[in-house]
Amino acid sequence: METTMFTCFKSDAKILDKSYGQWTTKWWEWALSTTRASNPVLDKTGEYYDINQPPFGVWFLAGIFGDEEKSHPTRQINLLEGLALLIPILNCEANSIEYPHLKTDSDLIEHVSKDIESVVKKDCFINNINIIPERVQSEPRIFEFTLPEENVLGVKGGKLIRVCADGYWIFLHPLPKGNYIIDFEGSCEFGRLSSGARYELKVI
Repeated sequence: METTMFTCFKSDAKILDKSYGQWTTKWWEWALSTTRASNPVLDKTGEYYDINQPPFGVWFLAGIFGDEEKSHPTRQINLLEGLALLIPILNCEANSIEYPHLKTDSDLIEHVSKDIESVVKKDCFINNINIIPERVQSEPRIFEFTLPEENVLGVKGGKLIRVCADGYWIFLHPLPKGNYIIDFEGSCEFGRLSSGARYELKVI
């Protein structure tokens, strides 16, 4: 935990009766089940920051789906005081629809583990203070949910998919009222793919 005003939950913490790993699973369900038109991961400005967020206590931030361009959005958002922030510094998933050759749960787990082993960058700064992320796996290790139509995977909706996820996260205790700049970036596949974002955040 950082010895600054920015304190983080550890990987073995319980947050609102869920484990850290269960919250990362909720994050993935949020990211993959929100339709393309208003998906916060695809958002360039922060316009869709409040779409499908948890009902209370926790707020999800997002990078982008990893790409080779290394161009990350700046999002301007206002949040009410009292919300813990879950931030995906670099996270990876594998699912049964995008990777049909991964036939078993073991195949999905192995694929994600190799992706995480290829991570070469996992940086986060809040008001220029470096915050160290935690590596946290999805809990349960394999989870299922149904995709909507017009989903971000570009496949036919209504399919129950099996997903495995792993990654580096920061789970911040609620921030005091004020203005914050949150910059985070990660890269995997030994630098080929990059994800990240800048949030210009006002807590009110």
